[in-house]
Parts: sequence; structure tokens; C-alpha cells
Amino acid sequence: MLVPDLNTIGTKTIIIVFCLSVTTVLSLLKRLSPSLRGILFVMFVYFLIIVFYKIIGISTAWWDIAAGYFGWLLCAIVSSIAVFSLSNKKILITKWLIYIVSLIVLIYVSVISSKNMMTMNIEDAISQESASYGTSIMLFSGISTIGFFNTQKKIVKLLYLIGAILSMYVTIEVMQRGTNVIMSVILLVSIAIFQFVNIKSTLRFIVILSFIILFLYQSGVIFSLLDYVANSISTDRIAIRINALNYYLQYGDAVGAGSSMATRSELMHRSLNTFSDSYVNVLFGVGDHRGIGSPVGNHSEILDVLARYGIIGFTIVFIMFKRLFMYWYRLLDFNKKIQYQVLAILTIFIARNFWGFSLTSAISILLFLYMPLVLRLTKTK
Repeated sequence: MLVPDLNTIGTKTIIIVFCLSVTTVLSLLKRLSPSLRGILFVMFVYFLIIVFYKIIGISTAWWDIAAGYFGWLLCAIVSSIAVFSLSNKKILITKWLIYIVSLIVLIYVSVISSKNMMTMNIEDAISQESASYGTSIMLFSGISTIGFFNTQKKIVKLLYLIGAILSMYVTIEVMQRGTNVIMSVILLVSIAIFQFVNIKSTLRFIVILSFIILFLYQSGVIFSLLDYVANSISTDRIAIRINALNYYLQYGDAVGAGSSMATRSELMHRSLNTFSDSYVNVLFGVGDHRGIGSPVGNHSEILDVLARYGIIGFTIVFIMFKRLFMYWYRLLDFNKKIQYQVLAILTIFIARNFWGFSLTSAISILLFLYMPLVLRLTKTK
């Protein structure tokens, strides 16, 4: 998770490095499976659209934004090549290097935070205040939990457990972002369910889960449970977010819910309104715009892409997520338990893109390098 902030790299540097490495990258891509190459190709097309809109002046967002998307793409490409190129010994070394660095970052954040993310200096070197940074911690906790459940060696299980617990502590006590906390809990509970419950039929499971959710909602049990959690939790910021969610689920009133829900709802509606404003917007969008008064809400990667790049851009992002989901579904067909656990991580990742931004270099490393390495070692044992 502690990776170079590619948002700060100059555009000229990016172009030069990319041109110098493109031949090498293309030759190495042949080692990847066709389905994985397809995912990377769709990601590359999306990046080209971002750059094209900026070059012709449709997008007014800074070049740093495009550089950030390039970091996400570059890390995905390099990580995928590494997974297919490294020997088992090098995979083991790489996996534990990522784990150790991640653990150091989590400890560092815990120590300097004084248990309150909101009191930290916004200019802190690794920008822990960002929601996307918190999302990478959430995904790390899920991957570590899968490693814990599916590893036989006790010392390795202990290390994975430490990573999962520490990342959850940082998510709840340090980052204090309600969306990430709720999604983290859902993610870890889902992984545990798939570990201990024998799921033979996907459709049967979805039907049963839907009935359970419907029962909890209609009976009011979920409201009582959320109220109990809000009153029991020691973090005031998280308690406020849970109470806001509880109110919204009961009455459907984002304004009355308070917290940031009303603001987030308004910004997401802004992107939808911009998208539907004209036929041109529906097809091509208005480009990437940031800042106060922007026609794009900038609070949902999935909805914002409709406003920025229209139905064309949204289709590309949809294909990207679909290909990523199907790739892991087919790759892990040999082990249904792990398959569902990984799909839970991907589902949370996609959901987080609906309520924020998760296309970052750190998350690319986790999804395209760390998680495949953990699973590959699990498969070979």
C-alpha cells in the first residue's frame, strides 16, 4: 500500500517512460492469459479516452488526474506480468515484501494518528486521509483473511491474522470512514460464511441470502442491530455514520439522515443530471472537471464516468469490471470456497467505486499482484 504517488509524476516523464518500455511490455504481455490481456486492454482504452479528452480540451481537470489513472494502469500491467513470470521462490519473496511493507504502513499510521484520522495534517506524506487509501486497507484485510483461512502453516496463519486485525483496527479507529467500515464488516463476514458454509449452488445461495436480507429489513431487526452497534462503538464519527445509514434505510430521507449522506446524494445526482442533460452528454459526456461548482459530482467513479465520458465511457468501465469478475470466477473454479471469497472482494471493490474512487496504483498492486500471489501459493500447497 505504500507506493509512489504517481499523481505527482510529470506528464512528459510518463510519456517518455511509456514509449521506452512499450516494446518490452508488449513482448511480456504474450505470457499472460487471453482473458487477462483483455482486462488490461480495456483498462488501456479507458486511459486513452481520459488522455484524449484532456488533449483536445474537453476535460479541464489537471494532468495529475490522468497521471493517477496511468499509475493504476501501469501497476496492473506490471503486476500481472510479474505474477506470470516469477518462480515460486520469487513469488514467496515478493508476497512477503508486500505484506511487510503494508504492515509497516499500518503500524506507522496507527502510531502517528492518535486514534483520530481527522486530527492529522492533510499534507501528510502518504495521504492517509483519502478514501481510496482507506479502500486499499479494506481490501488488504479481506485478502489477508482469505490467506488466514486457506493456509496450513501456523506461523503463516498468524501473520495473515495480524494483518487482517491491524487493518481492521486502522479502518475503524484511524480512518473512521463509515462506508469503508460497513463494507469491511460485510466483506469479512462474507469471507467467513463462504469458508464454513458449503455453497453448492450460486443461485440457491443468492436466493437464500436475498430472503435473509429481506426478512431482516422487513422485520426491523437490521434497524435494531444498527442502533445497538452505533451505541456500542467507541468511535463517535463511525457511530454518527451508522445512525445516518439507519435513518436513511428506515425513511429514505438523505437530508434527514444528516452526516455526509445528503451531500454525497446531491453530488451523485449532479453527475446523473449532467449525463441526461443532452443527447451529446449521453453519448460523449462533458469531460473530466474538478472543484466546487463542477458539473461532475466527483463522488462516484461509476456514476461520474457517465457524466465525464457518456455511455461510451460507461460501457468500457462496465466491460472492465465484468471481465475482471469473470476472470477470477473461471480461474478459481477448482476451489468454490476460495472462488466465492475472491468474488466477495471484487464485489466490494466494485461497490466502493459506486460510492467513491478505487482506481489507484495501490489497489492495482493489491488486486493484480498481492492477491494473485497469495492465491497462487495457496493453490500450490
